[in-house]
Amino acid sequence: MKIKKILILLLTAVFCTTSINAAVNKYKVFKKAKYVGTMTSYEVDDNIYFDLNDITKHLNAKKNIYSVSKKIVLSIGNKKLNISRDMVDFDGISTANIPSAFILRASKYFLNSNIFLSPTFAKIFELKLDLDDKSRTIKIYDDINITSVKNFSYTEKTRIVVYMTKKLDYKLDTVGKTLVLTVFDGSYIVQNDIIDINDGNVENIKMTQDPNLFKLVIEMGDNFDGYESSTLKDPDRIVIDIKSKPATVENRISGVISPSIPDVSGSSSSFVLPDKLKPNGDEKTVVVIDAGHGGKDPGGRAVSGKKEKQINLEIAKKLYDILKKDDKFEVILTRSSDYFIPLYERSKIANDAKCDLFISIHANAHKDKNVNGYEIYFLSEKASDPWANEVADYENASINYEEGTFDYGGAAMVLHSMARNEYINEGSKLAAYVSRYMSKDTPFNNNGIKQAAFYVLRGTYAPGILVEVGFMTNKKDKKNLDNPSVQEKVARSIYKGILDYEDQNK
Repeated sequence: MKIKKILILLLTAVFCTTSINAAVNKYKVFKKAKYVGTMTSYEVDDNIYFDLNDITKHLNAKKNIYSVSKKIVLSIGNKKLNISRDMVDFDGISTANIPSAFILRASKYFLNSNIFLSPTFAKIFELKLDLDDKSRTIKIYDDINITSVKNFSYTEKTRIVVYMTKKLDYKLDTVGKTLVLTVFDGSYIVQNDIIDINDGNVENIKMTQDPNLFKLVIEMGDNFDGYESSTLKDPDRIVIDIKSKPATVENRISGVISPSIPDVSGSSSSFVLPDKLKPNGDEKTVVVIDAGHGGKDPGGRAVSGKKEKQINLEIAKKLYDILKKDDKFEVILTRSSDYFIPLYERSKIANDAKCDLFISIHANAHKDKNVNGYEIYFLSEKASDPWANEVADYENASINYEEGTFDYGGAAMVLHSMARNEYINEGSKLAAYVSRYMSKDTPFNNNGIKQAAFYVLRGTYAPGILVEVGFMTNKKDKKNLDNPSVQEKVARSIYKGILDYEDQNK
């Protein structure tokens, strides 16, 4: 018994933050303006901690306490919040250093309120908590209907997309070079946020939340030349296209556009695009395999099991191993483990290797969990259908994880466009060959070959395809995506398609 008491005292010493400036209070909790109960707080110096049991109850969460590893795991929906002594992991997407993230008092665990008041928690878990210390109230917003705001910079426009859980009415007003989007009854996960774009068309986006209105203030750049707006479904979203002034060789283009194109404006040196369509003779065919996402960019949300970034890498490695055994090929992976690579760097890896073929591996997602099957994309400035456009916007969203912008000369853009048609034609052929075997040799339904403007394909000087292997939001597809033997079938289907493509190019 003495040993047991000593162990309890030691654990308490490890977990507890002791202070003479401590107080216990009760906070009233409201959901949708309705009183739903109280939450016990333990206040130490300038920090407010909430009772773990109360947090679990009001967030509809499940808790697991690991005393040996000194960790608490909260499961909220299909996402996990991993809390250790001084570190919080937000579902594997982001981490934060929070000193004394939890404490133990009178055999009860209390969690640091900063965890739940952070913008990171709101964005990832789609829950917003507002705390009023004076009135001792907590408001929990779990009826978020605007889930994210994303931006995409293209040569001819900047696209801003507001993603919603349902269709909402909106209006657009212009004041000089400022465009204001007002979404009625819109509720966003972050109260105030600013996104710096600085791509020539748009300088920044400012977001504010009023009681019954969500506002998006878009500050235009010098290259602004009008705008268009529309709404799309599955998921519901508002799309605003900020048009660019027509680009010329003299008119420099700013923004994240075809990132690996060298800047040759104002240069006297000649610039020649590599010809990847000429017979290669006895040389090996250089294939670059790109495992989509990685590191801080997890990719699409899965119904369960592995994250997209992991599935992409596993299939990419299997394809790498198959191609390496064939003496006709030289093979390069853009990433070989779980780390983040910007889209422009993926293109640069391919171009530096003077690759002949570029294969990007991804897994899809959809609001409707019944949607399933594979899709194969090749490059096009215009999407073949609205869904193809949505997939491109989603995959291009990796740019949100990148830092900095890029500036490219107009001359390089013109030269790149001259070669792009040839790459598109060859990419469509490669897609057809791969699709033939994917349809025959894998359990995924064939959703067809499609076209869209993917950054990672636009910046690569070679025929390329982007394979969306299956839907992570569909239970049957997800089970197959997680299955190593099915992954092997996918890799072999791509390999067979490459072989057929090579044969027709002899």
